Amino acid sequence: MPARDDDGRGCLYKLVVQNFKSYAGYLEIGPFKDFTCVIGPNGSGKSNLMDAISFVVGVTATTLRGSRIADFRSNLSTASASPTSVSLFYRGPEKGSGKFDEIQFTRTITSRDTSEYKIDNKKVDEKEYQRRLKSIGLLVKSRNFLVFQNEVEAVAQKTPKQLTELLERISGSEDLKQQYEELMEQKSAASQTAVAVYKRSLLVSNEKKQCKEQVKEANTYEKMLNDLNDLKTHHVLFDLYQIEKQIESHATEAETLGEKLEECSKNCKAVSNAADKKSKKKAEKQKEWSVIDKKVDDLEKKVKSIQRQDLLKLSTEISSRKADITKNSEEMKNSKEKLQEMTQKLKSEEKERDDLEAALKEIESKSKKRGIDLVGEQVSEYNQLKSKAFQMSHKAKTALERTERADQEAKRQLETLEVSMKRCQQRIDHLSSKIKDESAVNSKNLNKLQGLNEEKHKCSSELTDVTAKLKDEYARKKVLVNENRELQEKIREASFDHHQNQRDEQFKIRLEHLSSSFPGIRGRVMDLCKVRQRQHELAMAITMEGNMDAVVIDKEETARRCIEHLKEQKAPAMTFLPLDTLTAKPPDERLRMIQGAKLALDCIEYEKSVEKAMWYVTGNTVLVPTLQDAKNLAYQSQSVGSLRCKVVSHDGALISKSGTMTGGDNSHLQSKAQRWQANELDKLREKLEKCSREQESVSKTIEVLERAKFGLEKKLSENSAELTAAQRLKEIHDIDQKNLEKEVNIHKKQLETLAPNIQHMKREIDSQRKTLEEDRAALDKIHDMVYRDFCKKMGIKSIAEFEGGSLKEQREVQSRINDLTQQKAKVEGVIAKSKSNYSAYVKLLEDKKQETKKLEEEIASLKSKEESSKKKMKEAMDAKEEELRKQKAIKEEIDEIEKEYKEITKVLKKANEDREEISRQLEKAEAQMQRLRDKRNGVFEQCKMDEIEIPTRKKKDGSTDDDEEDNMDIEAGHSQTAKEIRQEVLQSRIDFSKLPREHKRDLGEKDQEKIRSDLEEKQKKINETLQTMNPNMKAHEQLKEIEERYEAVQQELSSAKQNSQDLTKQFEDVKQKRCELFNKCFDHVKGCIDEIYKELTCDPTKVEQSVGGSAYLTLNNQEEPYMDGIKYDTIPPGKRFMDMTHLSGGEKTVAALALLFAINSYCPAPFIVLDEVDAALDARNVAKVTRYIQSRRHEQQCVIISLKERFYEKADGLVGICRDITGGHSNVFTLDLSMYEDGIQ
Repeated sequence: MPARDDDGRGCLYKLVVQNFKSYAGYLEIGPFKDFTCVIGPNGSGKSNLMDAISFVVGVTATTLRGSRIADFRSNLSTASASPTSVSLFYRGPEKGSGKFDEIQFTRTITSRDTSEYKIDNKKVDEKEYQRRLKSIGLLVKSRNFLVFQNEVEAVAQKTPKQLTELLERISGSEDLKQQYEELMEQKSAASQTAVAVYKRSLLVSNEKKQCKEQVKEANTYEKMLNDLNDLKTHHVLFDLYQIEKQIESHATEAETLGEKLEECSKNCKAVSNAADKKSKKKAEKQKEWSVIDKKVDDLEKKVKSIQRQDLLKLSTEISSRKADITKNSEEMKNSKEKLQEMTQKLKSEEKERDDLEAALKEIESKSKKRGIDLVGEQVSEYNQLKSKAFQMSHKAKTALERTERADQEAKRQLETLEVSMKRCQQRIDHLSSKIKDESAVNSKNLNKLQGLNEEKHKCSSELTDVTAKLKDEYARKKVLVNENRELQEKIREASFDHHQNQRDEQFKIRLEHLSSSFPGIRGRVMDLCKVRQRQHELAMAITMEGNMDAVVIDKEETARRCIEHLKEQKAPAMTFLPLDTLTAKPPDERLRMIQGAKLALDCIEYEKSVEKAMWYVTGNTVLVPTLQDAKNLAYQSQSVGSLRCKVVSHDGALISKSGTMTGGDNSHLQSKAQRWQANELDKLREKLEKCSREQESVSKTIEVLERAKFGLEKKLSENSAELTAAQRLKEIHDIDQKNLEKEVNIHKKQLETLAPNIQHMKREIDSQRKTLEEDRAALDKIHDMVYRDFCKKMGIKSIAEFEGGSLKEQREVQSRINDLTQQKAKVEGVIAKSKSNYSAYVKLLEDKKQETKKLEEEIASLKSKEESSKKKMKEAMDAKEEELRKQKAIKEEIDEIEKEYKEITKVLKKANEDREEISRQLEKAEAQMQRLRDKRNGVFEQCKMDEIEIPTRKKKDGSTDDDEEDNMDIEAGHSQTAKEIRQEVLQSRIDFSKLPREHKRDLGEKDQEKIRSDLEEKQKKINETLQTMNPNMKAHEQLKEIEERYEAVQQELSSAKQNSQDLTKQFEDVKQKRCELFNKCFDHVKGCIDEIYKELTCDPTKVEQSVGGSAYLTLNNQEEPYMDGIKYDTIPPGKRFMDMTHLSGGEKTVAALALLFAINSYCPAPFIVLDEVDAALDARNVAKVTRYIQSRRHEQQCVIISLKERFYEKADGLVGICRDITGGHSNVFTLDLSMYEDGIQ
């Protein structure tokens, strides 16, 4: 009969497996009872049944005993062609008349190694499959009905967080987890958004007030800016007028010098032609000399070749042959001596052979004279008698051997008993002494307890003081470590390239030398300024790129002298910025008003005296944080629309005034940028060294305090341990003394038993000795009877005398003859080998004689070749001397031509010097014009940058000066004639009519400087006023924009507040629902777990276990319990409280089962399967668990896989599993025990 359903619950009716693991073919398992036990030997397939149930309910392959789903196929040959599937037949509550609602769940492994799910043979998807299982109480995700092998203790040892996750799955609150977390994030984001919008509304309101004030200031600013532009135009016209006059003067001078240079060049050309003719003649003679020199070299090589390849080779071969002859002579001498030695040795060996033959003959003659030896029939008769004696005495000899073994065994047992008796007596003496010592220990322990308490109090006080000091030192160390890290970071940032540093040092040395020789040198640009913020260093390096190493100097004349000096010294070039002639204007004030940008000049610190140079190197350049900001400013911003400026980003990107963009690898500029920090490097290193010393000192102090703390903690720990041990020792002293007395009594009883055994063993040994003597006498009697006639015939008293005398001598003689025969054979072998060696040495001697004769003939042939080679070498040396004489004559002609060439060269040098002097004067005049022209172009560029409009006159063709500006830009280094420069000046169409008449007169330097100073002073006053104003020129447009933004922000703020309130309400609803689900499950489990644990641990037969143990659950977080852990503790009966990890294996198993049963009672599955959960349980605990399961079997069906008899004694049904011996697959047998309930009870 299947499991009963009287209580209205469902059950597992049966299981059908097909080719699943060890189950080959089609197999039905069941029907299963209320309490079914699965039994079988190890390896029979019990756990495979557990895997089959887990597989059919949808547990993944990785959770089971397999890495992939294909591992569940049966590997038996009979199952290879059939599919693999498992079907579970579930029966619902009985409807009456024995009818049930039966559901069939089937899971099949397809040919593609995937799962296919069916319900009542209808294919469904996995989601529907799991839903139907959940509807009958099977929660696959939490596995509330499956307890696998070796997982029971793991349940009890789950961490608090893992227990919380388990209850979440059981209670269903886990389904709300994702929604809970999403709403929490949305709520937090909405709150942050509302706060951010509110802050923006405040900012926009403040901007609105400020913008209204800026509108008023902008109107005043525009008026003063127009006045400033008029002054700048006046200043530019004055500078251009004076430059044009100076260019015209230098052009006239350059025309005169050009005519002189042309005449001097013609003279140099004529002298140069004469020098070329002499040079060609000299080259021809040198060519003849080279040909002869080549012939001399060839002859020299030929002589050396004859010496090296012929003479040296022949000489070496002759020496080699002579050495071979000498060597052969020595070997022949040694061979003769060896032959003499071998002859003597051969004679000695032949004599030894003769001696051995004589000794052998003598022994044979002596052995013939002996009359006692056995020969022929006597030996045969002796052997027959010996065989007969062995047969007749076999029984007696066997008895003798048996008696000897019994005697040895008795002696061994006697020795063992005596040793045991001795050890027992020693143990009694030792225990008696130990009992006496125990009484003295108790009194000493009392004194020790008092001392330990005093020492513990002292250590605690010292430890508190050390801990306080250590805390202070750690705080100090943390401060020093942070300071050290900051200093290291600063040093790393301040460091720059080593090679760049070397070049920088060399540059400084040259500059110091110039400063000492020429007064008025201020220094390099990069040394005269300092970047205010480190983030601007790279951008400033790009701004100044070509002028960082430029030298600022007071006067232009000093710069010229420095350049001449550098040329004379052949030193690298330097760039000079003379303050007296340098054309530079202050940057446009409007650039300071650009939001998000900073004027390059404002990013550096410098002295007022070099301000003009700083204007020149920075110009109208602004710095912005990023490349995108640079693009917005250069291409899109309306504030820069009317200004022409260079924009540089902090990361090194550059946008020029014309709009071209430059970027890429700026590593070479990065090292230059870091040079501003080089002066601070030494100070930083000193600070770092000081900080490191302090840190080291603090570390040592901490180390000392740590050791002291560790020592005190160790001492305190040891003190506590000793104190506990002393108290424990006092408690167990009496128990130990009683145990010792019991052990003494046991050993005394053992002594009383051992004494009689020893006496008995001694008597048995005496008896064995008598038997041994009798057996030996009987054996001798048999031997005398067999050999009696043979002894009379041989004339000996007994066979023992014969076997010990005559026969022994005969064997020794035979052994001696054999030894001599072997020695003789060895000597004869040695003689044969010596004769063979002698013949070999005779043949070797004859071969050496023939070889020596052949070598003498070869020496004679080589000497003839040597004389021929010497004759060839003499002929080559005579030819070489003749060529050397010709070479000497040509060399004298070359020297005469060289002398004439030097005279012509001197004349040419003087002419070139005159031409170079005129050329230098011309270059100087052109350089002056170029400088003035560059100065003029600089004024034009500055005007473009500052957006100053220069007034121009209309030309005949109608074009203006705007079309000529490009024609006036001539690159540096491009030379022009005086006539071309004059034409350029005449073509200039600048309108100077607005310039006052007094400014057009011929003015000296002082008058010009005075006029410039007046104009600059007026501009300065206006600039100072403008700098204090700093208006916003877009205030009107911005005010309108801000008002629109203010309205939009207000609407956004209202929407954000409403969104935050809605999300908060949704979150609180989900939170409340999740808490209710979780608390409902927790309260149920908490309420029933103690009762279940008591029932599993109670034992009515024992007083201390009659009530059972205690189990309880504790929440770490009462408000949101699912956020923290759950603490599970048990107290086994008769024991004190201890952590779960300290319980025994059986106690952990019982605690785990109690938890599993309690959880299962909240959401009970129709059945539960336990796989060998009793592995760590003893028989008593197995009985308790069995009793509990049996009492609940009508509430929930239970299937247990076990090897314990207690389980299947109390079960309603048995499922037996065993291995088929022939096929290797698992067989299943089902037995219904319900009919035997009365008998079992």
